[in-house]
Amino acid sequence: IAIEPFPRSPTIPASRSFNEWTFSPFYRQICLVKKRAVVTISALNYAARAAVLARTLKKFHPDIPFHFFIVDDPDGSRSKGLVKTKAKVSFMDDLIRHFEKREERIPFMSMLFPYDVMEASTAVKPFVLLQLLEEYGYDEILFLDPDTMLFDSLDSVWNSFDDADVLLTPHLVTLGDFEKSRLNERAASLHGVFNLGFLGIANTPQVKEFLHWWGRRLIRHCVKNVAQGYFTDQRWIDIAFGALESVKVLRDPGLNVAHWNISERKVWRDKKNIYRVGKETLKFFHFSSYKPSKPTYLSAHRPDLKLKDLGVVADLTHEYHELLAKCGNTSFDKLDYGFRTFTNGIAIPDVLRTWSKQVEHLDRFDNPFDARQHCSFFDWLLDSVGTDLCPLAKIIRDMRPDVQRKIPGHDAESNGLYMQWLLERGVTDLGLDPRFSKLLGKKMAAYEGLVM
Repeated sequence: IAIEPFPRSPTIPASRSFNEWTFSPFYRQICLVKKRAVVTISALNYAARAAVLARTLKKFHPDIPFHFFIVDDPDGSRSKGLVKTKAKVSFMDDLIRHFEKREERIPFMSMLFPYDVMEASTAVKPFVLLQLLEEYGYDEILFLDPDTMLFDSLDSVWNSFDDADVLLTPHLVTLGDFEKSRLNERAASLHGVFNLGFLGIANTPQVKEFLHWWGRRLIRHCVKNVAQGYFTDQRWIDIAFGALESVKVLRDPGLNVAHWNISERKVWRDKKNIYRVGKETLKFFHFSSYKPSKPTYLSAHRPDLKLKDLGVVADLTHEYHELLAKCGNTSFDKLDYGFRTFTNGIAIPDVLRTWSKQVEHLDRFDNPFDARQHCSFFDWLLDSVGTDLCPLAKIIRDMRPDVQRKIPGHDAESNGLYMQWLLERGVTDLGLDPRFSKLLGKKMAAYEGLVM
């Protein structure tokens, strides 16, 4: 908690309304107490990473609360006995309860169904931030990705709220040599100017309006599809940047250091063993795509970045690796994504997630994952009459042009031939759960006498 001095005679400028005044940066500066928090979001398998972030935050900011939102454990039952961090832990059920009385319905579970773990974890971000602003009344919040480790105080970041409501860090902060920077420059052009592994927001009407705007777009468009101009939640900030009036770009090279900008930032250690980037201290390092199972590389996506070639960066990565081990990463890393299956344990096929990104009527199912509900999405997928194909079979056929060419008809005999292909070849080709095979196999009785 930061104590700010109260001015001798604060006055409200005549040109500003009371509402504008109370939410202005200057008003927040003169308040006696600023309520601040740090939050991260991840699936349960990243809980050890979140614990490292919590531990290093406490080292430099022991009085600032840390929130950990777990995206793939709706009611918290999987986390019991596993997550031992002192963070304020919350789950999807908490988020749903907070927003369920809103006039505009947010279909959280059908929103998450098409997404993989990365897309899901980023899609809920604006909603989690809104919940924290509204439930706890925080004045300022910093979001940090779970695979982040603090190496110094964030006071300079908090102070940046004195003249801004939104804080951003760009992927790159220098105009580098083309040969050395071309990979990073191309990555930034494809994935967005700003890296949203960091985001600072203040509690103002404009920020809340922005979070609502952002959230509505992430309901259906938080996808990794660079060819169509999407990369999870990031590209939307490039658009919002032009509309946000009080935004500050933090160009301190000691912020958000990661594999995509390591070529422009020389990390070294001074005589006091303090990590520095150029003339600045290293505030936090973002270990994006670092895998403890591949400890010789800074990033699993960058085989060119071997730690043995990165000098001091190797030392701080080894520190991170050791902290992950102390926080039980070996156990967490093995956990499956909680939304990998329906509630009956049957794995959701990739072809179904791909299809669901292209349709809108999924919203009519409150929870597409729940196979226990009456008239569930799972039941609908397998529902058919006579020789008609069930929706799951239709979806697979629609996603396979090669099969459509081979079996072009839609009559009973063609449907029977297609179902025969699906059970003999398709199930294996698509990696369908064997239990789907049994359920689809029961429908072959309708095609007796039509298929040789």
